[in-house]
Amino acid sequence: MMTRDRLALGLLVAVMVIGCATALPPAQPARDLKSIAGKWEGSVLDARGQPQFHSTLTIRADGTYENLIPALSAPGPRFLGVVTVVDGQFRWKNETSGLTGVYTLHEGDGKRVLTSDGGGTVGSGRWEPAK
Repeated sequence: MMTRDRLALGLLVAVMVIGCATALPPAQPARDLKSIAGKWEGSVLDARGQPQFHSTLTIRADGTYENLIPALSAPGPRFLGVVTVVDGQFRWKNETSGLTGVYTLHEGDGKRVLTSDGGGTVGSGRWEPAK
């Protein structure tokens, strides 16, 4: 009986931690690249939405981006591409692989988070402005 209670408590704590970690401010419509231009720090996520690799994403005002993921190889592969605003979305395209996806800016209560859906073909990501 004691083991079952501990298991239930452990599951409750895990759900609370995961819930807090995944809470995002409201998504904002894409208006212009200035709103996401800059350096972002975060993680590329696995299929369950758990951080897998550290990532530094730099988006320039001209729409070009570089995503550096050091863990994949030394000094880390650089994924280069272009972001455009189309139909209220920040759409990205990796220039090397041709893969595409959407970045979403979440903003509210003084917090900014950029996410990527990975286009259904690659892992997703989550970044916050670099300090």
